[in-house]
Amino acid sequence: QIPKVTHLPMKLFFDKLDSYKMVIREFNSYTVADFKMRETFEASRYLALQQEEGFDIHHRKEIKLLFRRVENLLLGQLNDVKDIFYELNYEGFPYLKYLSIIGNSKVKFIINSENPTYPEKAFPKLESLFLFKVNNMEHICHSQITNDSFCKLKVINIKICNHLKNVFFSSMLKHLSALEAIEISECSSLKEIVTVENIRDRIKFPELRSLTLQSLSKFIGFYTLGASIGEQMPNWKPRELFDEEVCSKLFC
Repeated sequence: QIPKVTHLPMKLFFDKLDSYKMVIREFNSYTVADFKMRETFEASRYLALQQEEGFDIHHRKEIKLLFRRVENLLLGQLNDVKDIFYELNYEGFPYLKYLSIIGNSKVKFIINSENPTYPEKAFPKLESLFLFKVNNMEHICHSQITNDSFCKLKVINIKICNHLKNVFFSSMLKHLSALEAIEISECSSLKEIVTVENIRDRIKFPELRSLTLQSLSKFIGFYTLGASIGEQMPNWKPRELFDEEVCSKLFC
């Protein structure tokens, strides 16, 4: 564990490290306890990072080098970061398997592109996404992304993210063919899991086996029409959640 970022040696070859576990600054004990090295001999790269006063991650090249090859990433408060993809690693986190963001009041997006015509390759190996008390989060992904982006995501767990109104936009669902579990709780603004942007988008979770929704005071339904097309289709009715065309492996 490293108490301050300034304690890191500036000339260490961070991009050459095959295996490491770094916890920079303090996290709550339960958080660090879940952040465990695997009991195997395979090379693993783990990083936990928490904000400190006077720390600007955009001026710490050595930290950003770690993001290129990190496999397990735990982020706490980072005051200068709103978009994980565009501000921390524009290469798309090609090796990242597990991403957790905890107690962060600034991050708004995992990836949000203002250029809808150029697809990004993002998180091709990500298997698990955990968001806890990320209270400024607006969208997880609202971008044009390549077919292999998020293609291995199996688990998404969101708790106490009170600015989040949906989990996915319908354009993203074609990338989530491996998703097995969704758990959402105590998100006071969440209205739906999926916002339908285009009536041609297929609403389908072929591998979803577990769905937990708890304490969602403004929840309307599993998926609803976005504002841009809702007025055009006033009589549109969604399929039932347990329709085998939507979630063929999800059972009561």
